[in-house]
Amino acid sequence: MTGGKIARLAEIYDARPLFPEERQRMWTINRRTPYWQKTVDAGAMEWSVYNNMHFPMIYSHTPHEDYCALLEGVTLWDVTLERQTQLKGPDAFAFLDYLCCRDMSTMALGDCRYDLLSDEQGKLMCDPVVLRPWEDTIWLSHGNTDVTLWARGIVMGTDWDLEVSEPDVAPLQIQGPLALATLEKICDHPLADMKNYTCAVTKVAGQDAVVLRTGWSGGFGFEVYPFSSDRAEELWDDILEAGHEFRIQVTGPIVHRAIERGVTDMNYYINSDMNAFEDLGGKFVNVDTNVDFIGREALRRIRDEGVKRHSVGLLFEDDVPRIEWMWDLEDGKGHTGEVRWAIRSFELGHDIGIAVVDKAIKLGDMVEVSHPNGVTRAEVSTVPFVKRGA
Repeated sequence: MTGGKIARLAEIYDARPLFPEERQRMWTINRRTPYWQKTVDAGAMEWSVYNNMHFPMIYSHTPHEDYCALLEGVTLWDVTLERQTQLKGPDAFAFLDYLCCRDMSTMALGDCRYDLLSDEQGKLMCDPVVLRPWEDTIWLSHGNTDVTLWARGIVMGTDWDLEVSEPDVAPLQIQGPLALATLEKICDHPLADMKNYTCAVTKVAGQDAVVLRTGWSGGFGFEVYPFSSDRAEELWDDILEAGHEFRIQVTGPIVHRAIERGVTDMNYYINSDMNAFEDLGGKFVNVDTNVDFIGREALRRIRDEGVKRHSVGLLFEDDVPRIEWMWDLEDGKGHTGEVRWAIRSFELGHDIGIAVVDKAIKLGDMVEVSHPNGVTRAEVSTVPFVKRGA
């Protein structure tokens, strides 16, 4: 490693695919995505488990190579793990408002919105992207939380007139400045006219799909949600063919760039016991709306009593190891916090992090972070670290 960059992995991976014995072992208790074999053929070697589905994270190229492909070209990600909770029926839109901390009443057909979901105590469950592709149908593209079972449980035995289900949708992300040039070759919709956080029902490579002008990169890109996984491998190949002239690269999520731009992910079971106000997206919590939603009264009390913590950025003075669990921090005055994300910033040239900390810890303060390799000092900063793209 030089300057925080891994120069290369093993030379053998440049010449042939990985054998199963050389990559992370997979278990049958979780689902494979319909693009599984395509990701293996592309050199996937490390997975996480997300919504009970194997999520390809690391391929046989280096993190910096993936980062450069995202900033300069076009990348293809298998994000089937972004499961959809479908709300369909006359009460779908009203029920959406009941689930969401954000006021969704002005959400129009074709809109997408970033949102927070909380439980009845105001604790953060996840932060889905919500899309409205049809008048009576809502999809919540959610994180690693079983939103579908949560919503179905709420609806059962009530007068809500809607169906809650998980449709057969296997999303892909096409991210990077050449994403438009790649996707417009095979998409019927005029993608150049799409505004950020909008969606359109269209065809991609002849397959029915919803296309979103969104993505987990914090920059320019699209997501493709095919209506069925039956022809998933065909769609994968068609996108690769469309991006061939731009040297499209298959990657996992480019966490380095996401964290630079303050793009994170929430999971009910490992969200540091945060309430919705303590998250970076807390500005979207609308407790004064006339529409009741789950957790509203609890969040009103939290606001009125004073929010105890907030999410901040960290600029580490030294290199830190790969984060595999949250790290404790303290400011020497009895105020504490927890580091949730840590990564090398290739743009800034040093390691950065995102933490939830006591409100008394302010911008510019110095804190000490305890991690497996020791203790590192860090300066508290704003998030995002790098200005987000259009």
